[in-house]
Amino acid sequence: MNKKAETTCSCSKEKAFDEELCPECQKIQKGEKHLLVETQGKELVEVNATSDIIKLAISSGADLDKLEKLLTLKERYDATEARKAFVKAMADFKKNPPDIYRDMQNKQFDSWYTSLNGLDLGVYFSIFL
Repeated sequence: MNKKAETTCSCSKEKAFDEELCPECQKIQKGEKHLLVETQGKELVEVNATSDIIKLAISSGADLDKLEKLLTLKERYDATEARKAFVKAMADFKKNPPDIYRDMQNKQFDSWYTSLNGLDLGVYFSIFL
């Protein structure tokens, strides 16, 4: 096999011979978001969050309109990340929901319902035990 092919990632960047991916692709696979940003001095700086981009813009002397757009972008990004975290947490919860039992009887309508104590115990045992 070609030695060059063994040390090149699928993105055609160099990687260690015993690794499947290059370090940048490993970060992407783990879910870390990294970005290379060019500053006024024409140097590339690696940032890993929108807050780092805002700090970089402030330090490089960006005007107020650009900062406002960056803050709006950060708010949208944070909202999207929060929504993703909520959806993941809800999916994890739905995989193994707690067992809630109806332990009280409504004699007027001849039906059963869960008391607050039963609900509390059901949730407590599913979380802590």
